[in-house]
Amino acid sequence: IYGGNTRYHLYKKMTDFILENL
Repeated sequence: IYGGNTRYHLYKKMTDFILENL
């Protein structure tokens, strides 16, 4: 469950990074 939360956080961070650089 903790690993899943970490994965979600990582995806969110990546998504925010990509959106900022579009």
